[in-house]
Amino acid sequence: MIYTMMQACKEADMTYQALKYYCNEGLVPNVKRDKNNRRIFDEKDKIYLFYIFSPLCYDTK
Repeated sequence: MIYTMMQACKEADMTYQALKYYCNEGLVPNVKRDKNNRRIFDEKDKIYLFYIFSPLCYDTK
């Protein structure tokens, strides 16, 4: 399945601006684009975003 930026943001529980920043800084590897040059994400990218950038994955204690 292919996800748009907004769908990926909702899945990873982050803002659009944060995901755009991470992509621009190269923190999200191999970002693909559609024919209109918009960023798109697949299942592998979604899992990466969730586990790397989700605050739920960090133990704050």
